[in-house]
Amino acid sequence: MICTKCGQENPDEAYACARCGRKLQSARRAGPETGGEEDGGRPAFRPFRPFEEEPSPLGKYFESLAYACILAAGITAGIIYGVFWPIYVLGGIVGLVAWLRRI
Repeated sequence: MICTKCGQENPDEAYACARCGRKLQSARRAGPETGGEEDGGRPAFRPFRPFEEEPSPLGKYFESLAYACILAAGITAGIIYGVFWPIYVLGGIVGLVAWLRRI
């Protein structure tokens, strides 16, 4: 099954695209972009995108580094001011955001 957003080839059992995470369309509904049964239901037209680049894996590393810096700043502020309870809240928020962003 091919993703309609990024064009990634995915297994037929997949519910979401492995590259972009978009929900995949059901193969039962053949729309105008599919060729039908004679060519196996593959898309009849796939646009050429020469300037579309793969996402850099370094972006995730820099983003996780930014979250670590936020936590370090919170810990430093907790040590300086002697108030430690906001660190638990900050840790939970940063952890939730990192989990939702799939870092």
